[in-house]
Amino acid sequence: SSNYLFRGFTWIALGGISYAMADSGMSLIAEGGYRGCKLERNGYSIDMSGFVANIGVSFSIGGEN
Repeated sequence: SSNYLFRGFTWIALGGISYAMADSGMSLIAEGGYRGCKLERNGYSIDMSGFVANIGVSFSIGGEN
């Protein structure tokens, strides 16, 4: 197996919303945005740019919020 090191600059812009679920201490989270990522190595380039989306749940592991 070979490992290759590519160099470049990556940026990301995200926006999102959160919905608190009543009396449960949990929140639903949704985010969307764009990532710009262009990498190069020895004249070979990779463009990993594109739209991104994240969804998840936020909750407290212990204690009060």
